[in-house]
Amino acid sequence: MGFRQVSSGSLCIRSAFTRTLAGIASELQCSIECGREPSCQAFTTADGPCQLFLFDRCSKSVRDCGCSRRGRLFVKRQPGLEPGALCPPGYGNELCGVKYRTISTTASWSAQKLRCESDSGLAMLADVTDSPEKSHVEAMYTALSPGVAVYLGGYRMFRGAAQTDGWLWAACNITVDKRVWAAGEPTDFEEKAMARHTTLRK
Repeated sequence: MGFRQVSSGSLCIRSAFTRTLAGIASELQCSIECGREPSCQAFTTADGPCQLFLFDRCSKSVRDCGCSRRGRLFVKRQPGLEPGALCPPGYGNELCGVKYRTISTTASWSAQKLRCESDSGLAMLADVTDSPEKSHVEAMYTALSPGVAVYLGGYRMFRGAAQTDGWLWAACNITVDKRVWAAGEPTDFEEKAMARHTTLRK
């Protein structure tokens, strides 16, 4: 295990995803502490004491989007990735620290989910857990995939009384917010996988 020094990295991690070790100021000792934590992705001593950044692929709203503070930090090396990276090349269209990628191959939902999760780092089939992310994914879809349906990470795990019951973002077992559905969707109880479809003209 190693770390990549980033001279001007983002320090805008929300407090829920940080841990300050007040008795440690040494970068060496801080790296040891970060190495012991599977969810520690980076650390910094920019404010004096050791501060760990703790999150994983299922963590939401990790970065404070209104913050622009930057400083020296050390990013844990991920197997199969360039030093300092948390996802493979080809991911972009960033929204508040989260990067996206459109895969153009045709396959089933399960195959695409496996394809995304086989990427190194924190990659997974995209979910949409709030309004800003929904707007971002919509804009990305319009720009990159006009006329083509694109899978998202939602899957119906069980049937409920309503057509929107039982849907989860499969990678992290997060309930799909009913507000992300387009009007009239899902159309029936037999639907299983979630996709962003084109709008059909009547």
